[in-house]
Amino acid sequence: LDVPVLELPAGPTLRAIEIAPASQLFMARGRQANPHLSIAAQDAPAIAGLCAQLDGLPLALELLAARADLFSPTQLHQDLQRGLNALEDGPHDLPERHRTLRNAIHWSVRLLGPAQRHIFAQMAVFAGGFDEAALESVCSLPSTVNDAEPILTHIQKLAHTSLVQQVEATRWRLLEPIRQF
Repeated sequence: LDVPVLELPAGPTLRAIEIAPASQLFMARGRQANPHLSIAAQDAPAIAGLCAQLDGLPLALELLAARADLFSPTQLHQDLQRGLNALEDGPHDLPERHRTLRNAIHWSVRLLGPAQRHIFAQMAVFAGGFDEAALESVCSLPSTVNDAEPILTHIQKLAHTSLVQQVEATRWRLLEPIRQF
């Protein structure tokens, strides 16, 4: 099931976070965790920032919002500086692969073949995106991986698993939480 990333707030204003799907999801899940959670104008920059830092990734937003019972949006945004470690305490009534973002990504990566796992790991050097030529310049398959498929085929397969996002006809990127993994 393809779950696309959610549109980010257009800016750090209260109005922008009220209408953007990413911040709407964060606020809805935050209110489930803390029914008394109210969002004020001073929270808008933190919410816009955490949505951007999580690249609008729905599971990441939900895991972070679940902590709104104990922390303000500003504290949650500051905690994201720890990267994936900030998203480690998901609901215990979910399958193990949905409790943390790290587990969800790991589960997807385990489904890849050896060549795709190797190429996926090499992609992490690219912050912001890459094209086929750039990936080929840093990535060569080890001799233990017997694979004759062109690198473009592997990139396309990774895009089908949602581990890689195609941003233009010949350009891809890893969402930041996935790149951190």
